[in-house]
Amino acid sequence: VVMCYNPNIVKTIHTERPWGSTPHTGWPHGKHNIVPNPNLVAVSKNLADYLSHTWGCPMTYVHNGIPIEQYPYQEDKGERALFLGRMSEIKGVTVAIDAAVQAGTPIDVAGADDQGETEYVRLVKNMCAAHSDTVRYWGKVTHATKIRLLQNAKCLIAPSQFTEPFGLMVAEAGACGTPSIVTPRGGLVEIVNGTGDHKTGYICKTFDEMITAVGMSDRVKPMCCRKRIETLFTVQTMVQNYVRLYKDLKLI
Repeated sequence: VVMCYNPNIVKTIHTERPWGSTPHTGWPHGKHNIVPNPNLVAVSKNLADYLSHTWGCPMTYVHNGIPIEQYPYQEDKGERALFLGRMSEIKGVTVAIDAAVQAGTPIDVAGADDQGETEYVRLVKNMCAAHSDTVRYWGKVTHATKIRLLQNAKCLIAPSQFTEPFGLMVAEAGACGTPSIVTPRGGLVEIVNGTGDHKTGYICKTFDEMITAVGMSDRVKPMCCRKRIETLFTVQTMVQNYVRLYKDLKLI
């Protein structure tokens, strides 16, 4: 984290607490600033709005982007749901498992389990073992396995229990043509969008809505998911947006 003010640097904020205190205190205003903050950029509009309110220094945002060529599209989907993410309570792993079980849908559970939440990981593994006929625990997987799981998934369940700064796993799923079922938290609602024939997933305010959405996920057209990511959330789009920002700031 860059702690000193430099008008020639744009600092991208990836989390809601990159500093222990308000970053703009004592930093000079100037023509290079996104008035009045020192060139701070969030990875989603939601995070920018949250930090602007919390820190008192309005900032802009540039969405994260993925190398979409590494996430091949697949039209045909399987019958299993997927949770993909680190095994952390704030990611809602047990919520995803419970929703799939109650919806009568098998689910794969994949993600890093070495992030220090030993007791929670044990809880997740016990839940998987208790429903071993329909719930499959993968733990940390390779990129190739992750792609296979994303491509074949009926849907991705991402019930984050905190203000998700962005939600790369949802963009990755969409690139593979897989709809996402998310909670209305943070940047997730900026990735999952659309209505009717152009829907790319479901934003669920309640657990019951999530259960229903799992059963309805096959109504989402895979190509709608892919097109949204191609249009808004690729590395190429992200770079174009940063270049535009640098020009606006007279940095290039």
